[in-house]
Amino acid sequence: MPYAFVCHGREKINFLLNLLSICNIAFYHTDSVHVYDIIPENKHIVSKLHTQCI
Repeated sequence: MPYAFVCHGREKINFLLNLLSICNIAFYHTDSVHVYDIIPENKHIVSKLHTQCI
């Protein structure tokens, strides 16, 4: 069953990124919502291609 976490507020995204900062995350797979532009480009993949593998 696929899961989706939807919160498109910049404050919420910053909160989540701070929580995840202790993890060694190689890439973030997101959609193209503008609030995700705070994720560094070298770690950000805008695609739904691999979401079934997560």
